[in-house]
Amino acid sequence: MQGVSQAIQQVNEISAAIASAMEEQSAATGEISSSVHQAAQGTEVVNANVLAVSKASEEAGAASGQVMSAASELEQQSATLKAEVDKFIAQIRAG
Repeated sequence: MQGVSQAIQQVNEISAAIASAMEEQSAATGEISSSVHQAAQGTEVVNANVLAVSKASEEAGAASGQVMSAASELEQQSATLKAEVDKFIAQIRAG
């Protein structure tokens, strides 16, 4: 009878150890799940930032094209104005 009692006590101790290990494993799994969730959120933030930078880059490229176009137009207007001023001065000198 004492052997049966000892065997039951050992089974109870083993069961308690298994239950404790399962609780620890459950807590670790919860922490892992939380970490994965946080990593996923971080990835979403990074993705949003990359998209924002990409959009800003496209807008800067478009603005740069507009500046180049305006500079080219200004250069043409400057050349036209210089030609008109030169013609005016030549007419004044000619009398």
